[in-house]
Amino acid sequence: MLAIYLLLIFVILVLGYLPFKSKKNTVNTTFLGISIFISGWIFSNYWIWNSEDFLFWNRMAYLGATPVAVLILYFVLNYPKKIYSFSKLKLALFFAVPTVLMVLSPTEFIVKNMTSITNVEFGVGNNIWGAYFFLYMITVFVVSFKGIRNYKGLEKLKLQYFLIGLFSFISLAL
Repeated sequence: MLAIYLLLIFVILVLGYLPFKSKKNTVNTTFLGISIFISGWIFSNYWIWNSEDFLFWNRMAYLGATPVAVLILYFVLNYPKKIYSFSKLKLALFFAVPTVLMVLSPTEFIVKNMTSITNVEFGVGNNIWGAYFFLYMITVFVVSFKGIRNYKGLEKLKLQYFLIGLFSFISLAL
C-alpha cells in the first residue's frame, strides 16, 4: 500500500513541478504549492492508518490540508487570467487565517486526542478549521463559475478543465 501512496505523491509532485520548471510565475508557483501540500496531506493520511502515532499524523494531515484551500483560491484569482491584485498588506491578511491554523494544527486546538483511529476528540479549532475550509472553497466555486460565465474561448475552457479536476479531487478526498 505504501508503494501506491508514494507513487501517487510522486505523480502529483511531478505534475506540480513541470509547469513551474518551464515558466516561473504566480500561477505555476501556486500550483506547485498546492501539489506539495496535497502530497503532505496524502502522506500523513497514509501514516494515520499505518502508524501507532496516529494522533501526530492526524495533526500533520491538518497541517498539510490547511493551505490547500487558500492556495486554490489564490490560484483561481490568477488563472486563467489575474482578476484581483493584492497589495502586500492584503496578501498578508489573505493568508493570515490559514497561517494561524497551520501554526495551531500540531497542538490540541484542532485535534485534542485520539485513543484509536476511529475515536477522535476534536478541539475547539476543528469547527473553525471546517468553517475556514468550507468558506474558502465556496469562494473558489463562486469565482470559478463567474469566470465561466464571463470568459470566452480558451480561457473559459481552461477554467472548465480546472473545475473538472477540482471536483474530481474533492470526490476522491471525501
